[in-house]
Amino acid sequence: MKRGLPAGLLVLIFLVITTLTVFGQGQGVKNLVLMIGDGMGIQQVTAARVASQGADGSINVDRIKYTGFALTHSANNLITDSGAAGTALATGYKTNNGFIAISPNREKLKSILILAGELGKKVGIVTTTNLTDATPAAFGANNISRQNKAEIAADLLNKDIDLLLGGGLDTFGADLFTRQPKPDSLIKEAEKKGYTFIDTTAGLKNLATAERVLGLFNFGDLNYYDERFVFEPGLAEMTVQALRFLANEQGFFLLIEGGRIDDASHQNDPDKTIKETVEFDQAVGIVLDYAEKSGDTLVIVTADHQTGGFSLNGGLLDGQNLKIGWSTGGHSGSMVPVYAFGPGAINFTGTRHLSILSRLMAEQLGISEFPQLYR
Repeated sequence: MKRGLPAGLLVLIFLVITTLTVFGQGQGVKNLVLMIGDGMGIQQVTAARVASQGADGSINVDRIKYTGFALTHSANNLITDSGAAGTALATGYKTNNGFIAISPNREKLKSILILAGELGKKVGIVTTTNLTDATPAAFGANNISRQNKAEIAADLLNKDIDLLLGGGLDTFGADLFTRQPKPDSLIKEAEKKGYTFIDTTAGLKNLATAERVLGLFNFGDLNYYDERFVFEPGLAEMTVQALRFLANEQGFFLLIEGGRIDDASHQNDPDKTIKETVEFDQAVGIVLDYAEKSGDTLVIVTADHQTGGFSLNGGLLDGQNLKIGWSTGGHSGSMVPVYAFGPGAINFTGTRHLSILSRLMAEQLGISEFPQLYR
């Protein structure tokens, strides 16, 4: 008499199949949200936790089970800049400092955001800096120098990016006094390409009928968290609206950058550094809530590099009277944290270079060829 498989073996097979579905490459990942705290090292995260919740408290990144570290060096320097680090995270390539999605051999590189769009997913960039700043630029533009802001702005609009939210009214051609686009501005060009232009928090809340959105909320970067004008949305507000706007049956790729952690750390300003990191963590909480409900969203939280040589040197357990030290006004060569939540998250544990993180993300999205050059 033929007999079926033992019950225990059937259970084991079921568990293996389930595990492969949840954690296997490209399986179960419909949406991917990459969150970059620019300049955010372990010590910035620690200080944000202690200052906001006390030494025994927890913040949103602490909800994430799978963690690791990322190495940050560029192709030509132990200490990376945001151009090379952003390129590594965007394209899977190590490159030279100052390059924007350009290889050391000066080849144009396709970013994971662009390739996700080619898969039919909606794609977006949200940042508290100018949209042409090095880190966000690496996901939607190609340029030999991060300083070529006007060229980068034009290139961002030439790519099929559904949502662009950040600063840059000046770079994209708004009038300094009226905030309205000049007749020959890139904003006008964007409108011809189907973008809805918004420049206030109120406009951000009315995107239901827009096909594409260009949101520019300040000249240059957005102001720091506690110095913003009423018309400047916070990172949390932009995150909520971005998730709503991009959600669709094919899925989406969303880059969210807390960009001013870096600026505050360059200035060796502990108060602003902590507040910007806390705000970034608030946005992390919003994304985690979304991912928990959707079940098919992979969330990666990391940094492009550490800034300032920040150190927490003393203070009270309740977070008062913290003593902060700095070893530099520039970047450091320290590893940065990596947090991963959702299907495929287990693949992001351990210590890897930023460029490898990008390759792992591409695998989870089912991008078959990565890294990839423009041909």
